Amino acid sequence: MRALAQAFPQPEFVQQPVAQLPWSHVVTLLDKLDDSAQRLWYAGKSLERGWSRSVLTMQIETAAHFRPGKAS
Repeated sequence: MRALAQAFPQPEFVQQPVAQLPWSHVVTLLDKLDDSAQRLWYAGKSLERGWSRSVLTMQIETAAHFRPGKAS
């Protein structure tokens, strides 16, 4: 939980996408990403598109946030 609070210090964010994700998704975001903007992007897309943890992991590993069209 300390890692979560340090990674997402903005209270408005914790009340939004991260609070709606399964814990396994949150752990994946914390483990695989250091950049808070990327975490926000992947958290939002995961909610928007209903990604499973394995799809989220694959999108992170293939740098979906850099691709044209931004990962479907």
